[in-house]
Amino acid sequence: MTHFLEILIQAFYTGAEWALIAVGFGFIARTTNIFHLALGALFSVGGYSVYLLSVRNGLPIPLGIVIGAVLAGLVGSIIDRFIYQPVTGLYGQRKVNHLAPFVTSLGILIVIQNVIQIWFGASPLYVQPPDLGVTQIGQSRVLTWNLLKAAMSLAACGLFAFWLSRTRTGASAVALGQNAEGASVVGVSEISVRFQIFFATGMLAGLGGSLAILSHPTLPGDGFPIVLYGALISLIMPKAGIMTWWIASVGAAFIYAQSIASIGGGWQDTILQSVLMGGIVVSRILIPWMQRRAKLRAAAATLAATSAAAKPAGS
Repeated sequence: MTHFLEILIQAFYTGAEWALIAVGFGFIARTTNIFHLALGALFSVGGYSVYLLSVRNGLPIPLGIVIGAVLAGLVGSIIDRFIYQPVTGLYGQRKVNHLAPFVTSLGILIVIQNVIQIWFGASPLYVQPPDLGVTQIGQSRVLTWNLLKAAMSLAACGLFAFWLSRTRTGASAVALGQNAEGASVVGVSEISVRFQIFFATGMLAGLGGSLAILSHPTLPGDGFPIVLYGALISLIMPKAGIMTWWIASVGAAFIYAQSIASIGGGWQDTILQSVLMGGIVVSRILIPWMQRRAKLRAAAATLAATSAAAKPAGS
């Protein structure tokens, strides 16, 4: 039981980093149909900004986290305005080639991560977190900072969900995802809304990077596997809510941690990726196929019943 609890606690503070990416990726994909892999680069922007501000320039860590998240948000909005929008188009000029923004996003991820590596070097960097002591949970002892990290991630996602549900911009973002052309008719400015949602999701990614570098040594390329996990998690449940994505991220982190504890040998990435890809196959291919088959059978049964009722008596 103690072993299970330790793995579950580890999943909470590891999944807290992944959840911020999963939420941002899922929402951007839902509203703009862009696979925003560049969130992995914004993850690194946030983390390395905290290192630059707090370690090299002596700013307080909380201020470094805030500035790093805001900087990542601004970079995300700039990427959309000057790179994505010319590729995808807006409203009636929207272009139908979905491969172009995907390749563009992947290219942005690679370029930004390489720039960070050139600037900071290829060695892993780490920022010493505040010493908050240790918390006893059952028979397990966990750093209080790791619990605070999970709480910060959950709070950030909760604020993002509140913003979407309680503000006009949030409602406009949801409307934009449902019907962009219809949203334009009622006066929704796609450029303004996209700036805000890319800024908000960029901040989430930047916060994830800040929490990561305050928890373990981080490389410039660490954003790529995390955005991959976040993308797969959100794609399994494309219509899920923010909190559902957060919980699913913790579940994925639990599979990852359990794989390390049970098998080891570096198989944890392969196991998690296989589970997530299997989830996508089931949720996006198998279940829709079964639903279509059920509808066809129901339609055939209805047609047969209608034909039988329409036959003249005694025919």
